[in-house]
Amino acid sequence: MARILILGATGNIASIVTSILAEEGRHQLRLSSTRDEGVEQLKALYPEAEVVKADWHDQASLPAALEGVNRVLIITPDFITDEVVATSNILEAAKGAPIDLIVRHIAVYPGVTDADITEEWFATRTGSALKNVTIPLHRRSGLPTTLINVSAWIGFNLMWFAESDIQDKRYLPLPARLDARRTWISESDIARVAAKVLSDGPATHAGQEYVLTGTEKIGFDDVVAMLSDEVGETVELRDTEDGLRRAAGANSEQLISYISCERRHCGNVDPDPTFERLMGRPPQSLRAYIAENRDYFA
Repeated sequence: MARILILGATGNIASIVTSILAEEGRHQLRLSSTRDEGVEQLKALYPEAEVVKADWHDQASLPAALEGVNRVLIITPDFITDEVVATSNILEAAKGAPIDLIVRHIAVYPGVTDADITEEWFATRTGSALKNVTIPLHRRSGLPTTLINVSAWIGFNLMWFAESDIQDKRYLPLPARLDARRTWISESDIARVAAKVLSDGPATHAGQEYVLTGTEKIGFDDVVAMLSDEVGETVELRDTEDGLRRAAGANSEQLISYISCERRHCGNVDPDPTFERLMGRPPQSLRAYIAENRDYFA
């Protein structure tokens, strides 16, 4: 039985990984949050797990969180993370623990080089923009690592970007200039891969990079067609940044800048078979994801 630390266990994907591993009951879980309310929430949800308060921007808080830990999941949030500080702090603390595997979520489109990362792109502190920071830090650490590289948009972006617009007004607010034929993957499928890697351990997964994509390349017009089919009414595409700005708030300029930069490369990413090879089934399609969440959209 391994002791697995889930850093930021209340996060969108990390919380699903936590739920999967807790239900399996094969390993001892240690869960962390940066917030007091997050710690209390985790204690209530997972009374059999260890729960600690830890902040990857605070190096002093990490050694105790990592003490005695064998495996770690790292999923840092976009926009607000100082990747150099946070990742360096985690890796330094990990050197004092009996680590046999670090599982790291990244979002780097295959083929993107350091030379492609413009100053504007890097300044967004998001996804592929951090390629030339995150991966070298892990490689230099010498710690056994698996990279889970999500080279797709995530299903919950629909809820995040559109909020109630699809429900109440029957339109999807996405600017045409940011359109591209991207793949989409569900957050639960990403979490299931992370949970499997953490549970299986280093013998199978150490040193691997797993590129995760969706089942097909989809443009904004395809998305609204799928939404229309599912809700039984026409959902239109509205050429506006309002949804992005509302969703990201103070970070809206970073989000729009990031999408502007990543759209130059995302169309080069074809559906990848890695998920099916790992999980024995294809990833959930966007159409199936919309159907599963029909109550939200309708």
